[in-house]
Amino acid sequence: MIEPEIAFADIKDVMQCAEDYLKFCISWVLDNNGDDLDFFELRVEKGLRDRLHNFVESEFGIALLLSAVWSILFDSSFYSVLSEVE
Repeated sequence: MIEPEIAFADIKDVMQCAEDYLKFCISWVLDNNGDDLDFFELRVEKGLRDRLHNFVESEFGIALLLSAVWSILFDSSFYSVLSEVE
């Protein structure tokens, strides 16, 4: 549960809370759902467990709205990531 005190936090605190919560949820899945992750690695995506571990151990990047939109519109590496997803 996210505490009501978050209403008095600034944007950096809210982003940090969101990052911590997401990492907590993924860590819980890694610790408690090994059989399900094995199934997903076998049938859906190879290396999923490693990707989740890397996600939990890395820091989130923070981008200003303008730079995020600029990257989406003009950065060719963004489109290569999209083509990998499809």
